Amino acid sequence: TAQSIYQIISNKSQYSDIYKIGLILSVVLTAGACSGQLDTIQEYLDAGETIYAAKMDSVDIRPGYNRVEVTGLLKYGMDTERCVIHWTPDNDSLVVPVKRIDPVDTFRVFIENLPEGTYQFEIVTYNKSGYRSISTSKGSKTYGDRYISSLRVRSLLSTEVEGENLLLNFSSEMAEALATKVFYLNSAGEKQEQEVARGDNQIKITDWKPRGAYEVKTYYIPEVNAVDTFSVSSTGVFPEKIVEMDKSTFREIILDNDIRLNAWGGALWKAWDNAYENTNYAHSDNTNPIVFPAWFTFDLGETALLKRFDLFSVVRDDLNYNGGNMKSWEIWGREDEPVNSSWDGWTKLMTCNSFKSSGKPVGENTDEDNAYIAKGEKFDFPSGIPEVRYVRIKVLDSWSGQGYVQFSEFTFYKSE
Repeated sequence: TAQSIYQIISNKSQYSDIYKIGLILSVVLTAGACSGQLDTIQEYLDAGETIYAAKMDSVDIRPGYNRVEVTGLLKYGMDTERCVIHWTPDNDSLVVPVKRIDPVDTFRVFIENLPEGTYQFEIVTYNKSGYRSISTSKGSKTYGDRYISSLRVRSLLSTEVEGENLLLNFSSEMAEALATKVFYLNSAGEKQEQEVARGDNQIKITDWKPRGAYEVKTYYIPEVNAVDTFSVSSTGVFPEKIVEMDKSTFREIILDNDIRLNAWGGALWKAWDNAYENTNYAHSDNTNPIVFPAWFTFDLGETALLKRFDLFSVVRDDLNYNGGNMKSWEIWGREDEPVNSSWDGWTKLMTCNSFKSSGKPVGENTDEDNAYIAKGEKFDFPSGIPEVRYVRIKVLDSWSGQGYVQFSEFTFYKSE
């Protein structure tokens, strides 16, 4: 007190009376000033001690699809009983019961049905005595259809059948995308998936269902700590698998008015014996000319959806685009076995015209002409044709225009 201080300094003979009076006044004034400062916090002092519950530690809010995940650690206060999360701008809240088991427990809860936008969250814990913790505030976003609409699926540019395999060619990868996967069916109809590896624009599928549905999905996350992965997709159908038909099942059928192809050592069966020499052929009798159109008939040995026809003419310098090599013809088919020579029940599948790139007249061929005819000519059947087993080829004209027909080999391809 001021009096005590006065007594102390009064015992010091070295102080003057004037100094003593000044010091006493200074102490009294200081004491008065302290008394005034206490008035500003007196109400808190009167309220007594404030007790807080244990605060959640390491709080994180992970954004997701119209939701967030709130996580944290409960490290203190084994009597923590509940957590209350309040958020704006919805001015809504969620009460989560807490049951402490371990000294350090993980807290994890999803808040669902939050429309896409930005939110501010306040997290408070309460103990069993009803005391609350100091609050933790954190902001987070939610993502929804607006975000998804900004994403792009990686484009499947083309598919290629390579033997028994299917090659899928993709556009360049997007750096912001996590991954792209293809979902499809194998030949047994089982669901499969394959990822397009980073840096690759092509994948090979070794077992696939022809004309089977597929889906391409590209995956994204909006933020590093996002709780949900987003995806966009495109769908399609794989191409048909085209395979060569088994020629061992082919057989000749001779109907009334069919031409015979057995002159000069030739035979129709030689058209499917896989021998391509110019001495191995089917050949009609040129000494007894035929009148175009003329036709012949055979059995494929199975009902099939035809996809391609390859014709190999008799290749020889003087016969290329000449002689009885076919210039134009029609391919007809039916599923049931013909019982007579009538055209009733037959369906025209396509018309074929032999191609000569130079356009030069008969007897004048370029090296390109000769190289092309030597490789055989390929003709694709149009879509929408029926499945057939029996085939009739109607020859409309030969390259020389003379009344006979010759060719070395032909091959049919079917859809598998």
